[in-house]
Amino acid sequence: LAELSALCDRLSQLLQRKGAASEVTAILTQMPTLLQALKIKPDAEAVGGKSYESCPNHDAQVFLRLRTNSFALLAPLIRPNAKQIQLLIAVLETVAAALRDCP
Repeated sequence: LAELSALCDRLSQLLQRKGAASEVTAILTQMPTLLQALKIKPDAEAVGGKSYESCPNHDAQVFLRLRTNSFALLAPLIRPNAKQIQLLIAVLETVAAALRDCP
């Protein structure tokens, strides 16, 4: 959560001072990865009978919701703009990763 916290701090600063879209996009593209965790699952073919799979990290999801005021901080970024399509994609992927159900 420390890395996620640092990214949220930087994102907040950029959004308050209307930072460059490329900077915001760079931060948001890292978020979905930080909202994931590894889970052990049984696997008869793997050495030791176990393997890992990616799954949503509930703690990180809740943390992001709190830091972005239930995504209200990201709402101004969700608008179609042909010049900033990568920004829109990054925002939507971040929100989608934060809303995935934990098993």
